[in-house]
Amino acid sequence: MEIRQKKGDTPLQEQLTEPADNIGYLGMGAAALMFVVLSIKELYEVYVLEDHPLVYKKFLDTITTAITIVVVAVPEGLPLSVTIALAYSMKQMFKENNLVRHLAACETMGGATTICTDKTGTLTQNLMTVVQGYFANRLMSLPGSPAEDNREVAKALSGSATQELSNLLAESISINSSASKKRIPGDKPGVHHLEYVGNKTEQAMLKFLEKGGHDPMAIRSRFDPQEVHVFPFTSAKKTMTTCLRLNGVMRYHVKGGAEMVLSRCVAVHCGSHSEPITDERKHELIANINQMARGRLRTIAVAYAESRISSQGTPFPTTDD
Repeated sequence: MEIRQKKGDTPLQEQLTEPADNIGYLGMGAAALMFVVLSIKELYEVYVLEDHPLVYKKFLDTITTAITIVVVAVPEGLPLSVTIALAYSMKQMFKENNLVRHLAACETMGGATTICTDKTGTLTQNLMTVVQGYFANRLMSLPGSPAEDNREVAKALSGSATQELSNLLAESISINSSASKKRIPGDKPGVHHLEYVGNKTEQAMLKFLEKGGHDPMAIRSRFDPQEVHVFPFTSAKKTMTTCLRLNGVMRYHVKGGAEMVLSRCVAVHCGSHSEPITDERKHELIANINQMARGRLRTIAVAYAESRISSQGTPFPTTDD
């Protein structure tokens, strides 16, 4: 459910509030001044000049005129004028290929001098791919062509020395993901094709597994949904955690911002075995992360942990701490 918040005034509305209030105050002052002047004039004619007797209708007419001045002074056509101006601005911006969904945003977008965008979606094709990785103490770079990418990934994840790491990585990425593959209608009637849907980063990681010869959806189907518990990604922790209840073991797969995940790790998997993370090794990993970040890449780290459980019915943890 969305959190409903009271919308504030736009910059243009804030600028127009002060002159509108001043016009209203000026109209009220003019009406009060006119009422006082006309009332004094009427009393002077009645009691000093004795031109005619006192008639209360004269004062009622004066009050009516004063109220009319107040009503006319209020700029009731100002909101309509602002709406028309914003609608015209939206039309002009649309001609420049700038789509504005809300009229109130026209004044903000129209005055923008610098646009800050995310790495994906705004100025690109809204697609992401894995281009670099660090596995088993080896930095892997993908050239970009499908054939060469498949060869590099297979080289990094295949072999007896990295088979255990490859299986763990495939399990972690496949299970700890909200993206999935669905049947999408094609351009022609009756034609469908399978396509990944969901988070673009997770789609890229699942496609990376396919390049290494793994089937993420098949891996995911091996596990009973009753034995899987997911802690969704949160912006506060910048991680996503999935718990697997296996035979006597609770396995935790964690994925998220490289710095956040690395700060919680105590060992690094070297392919066939794990080694404790020393200060020297931690600096090496941080250097690789910074190198990727300087190349304008989104750095994601994958980790796992295991703990013994007494029975298969052991409840899942309530938090992912």
